[in-house]
Amino acid sequence: MKIVISPLQKETATFVSDFLSAPMEFHPDIEISFDFGYGSQYDGSAFSLHLTDKEVLPILNLIKKHASPNLKSHLQSLNLCPALLNHIL
Repeated sequence: MKIVISPLQKETATFVSDFLSAPMEFHPDIEISFDFGYGSQYDGSAFSLHLTDKEVLPILNLIKKHASPNLKSHLQSLNLCPALLNHIL
């Protein structure tokens, strides 16, 4: 979440995480976007979250728990950081 500190001037802002409001130095550590398309009950909705490494762990664990074999195979074929692969495979 971006919090504007000095409005109506040259903008000064800081980023904080959306779960725990932890400060982030220059930009969001992690940005996750949700875009709900046609056929979804949330059709046309979109939002994003700014998270820290610690805050994203429950989401990574959810992916690990529910990922299909096809998704796991696809993720292995991508050039992902080994630490990330350890959390999602």
